[in-house]
Amino acid sequence: MKLITANKLIKSVLLSFSSFIILTSPSHSFANELVESKKVIFDDLAKAEEDFIYDNYFTIQQPPTTENVSLMRFVDHPQKFPMPSEPYNREKHFGGWLHFANDNSCLDTRGLVLQRDSKTEVEINSSCRVNSGSWHDDYTAKTYKLASEVQIDHVVPLKNAYMTGAYEWSDAKKCLYANYMGNTYHLKPVFGSENLRKGDRSPREYIPPNTAYTCEYLKIWMKIKYIWNLRFTPKEKTRIQEIAAENHCSPQTFVMTQAEIQEQERFQRENENICLQNAVIAF
Repeated sequence: MKLITANKLIKSVLLSFSSFIILTSPSHSFANELVESKKVIFDDLAKAEEDFIYDNYFTIQQPPTTENVSLMRFVDHPQKFPMPSEPYNREKHFGGWLHFANDNSCLDTRGLVLQRDSKTEVEINSSCRVNSGSWHDDYTAKTYKLASEVQIDHVVPLKNAYMTGAYEWSDAKKCLYANYMGNTYHLKPVFGSENLRKGDRSPREYIPPNTAYTCEYLKIWMKIKYIWNLRFTPKEKTRIQEIAAENHCSPQTFVMTQAEIQEQERFQRENENICLQNAVIAF
């Protein structure tokens, strides 16, 4: 009997599971996105090495409300990294894409992001799924025309958010995070294979291959963590500083204005119960 290698076995299981979900789910699920891009390298899939076991952690310093925030100014908290009592479960903790009842659209969150960020008018099929458009992927610096090639990336992945503070939130807040459209950088259309290569990894382990986007990517990662008051692991914080120095990122890149912060706070307040008011479907 021939032995099956671990990688081949994992690939086989993932493809079988994904195919089952696609055949049994009427909505555009996360599993659909998993197999839409056939060029995915399964060896790279979600190999986050972070275990979150540390004797300290970091947050971004909060200045007086009249001052802009320097995203590179960290505060060290000399205590064990807080850990959730319940293991992360994507579906249980964050739900799925929302179907907004009162937005005059049949699209779910994925569809709305695709529509928002397409450089051309999107084509929507009879099942209210986006078929085509034009999406520039900042991660690969390429443009994609078929929605089937594109996934919606939570720039700070759901698991990373959960492990760095979101486990303390209400279900409504976690669902809002998963479907957040209060800005254009929280959710991003990116090439499906590249999104799978990123997996749950922080900048400690993953930076997009488009090096021209590196400083912007770090800024967005840190803005999201600041907006949602999420923690940084010591290794994550150190690697972010190293990457910024290696790429000669301007200090001015890592500044967030009070006007932007207040706008994000307003959006969160006004939409804190949005997941209770709208139908949730599978990713």
